[in-house]
Amino acid sequence: MPSLATSQIVKCYRSVHIVTRKHLNKAMKQYKDAASEVEAWVSFVEAVRRRSFAEVREIFKNADSVDGYVVFSSRRNRYRLTTVIHYAKASD
Repeated sequence: MPSLATSQIVKCYRSVHIVTRKHLNKAMKQYKDAASEVEAWVSFVEAVRRRSFAEVREIFKNADSVDGYVVFSSRRNRYRLTTVIHYAKASD
């Protein structure tokens, strides 16, 4: 598996940072049938910081955890969005 380039490593101080928004926009133009699902995914990740994969799975039943990645399937597995999620730490 290739490692991330330095430009792709991001320290995040807000709830979420989508590194590949340009690629998401390009994919939405190319695969119009999946565009609404990608937009829903973006809204989901920007709205609230999740604390666990179980919380992600409550919303996205088709999400899978694979070797440290979270893979979202759409259009009945026709497309997949592979992500890295750094979960929020619980604060007391």
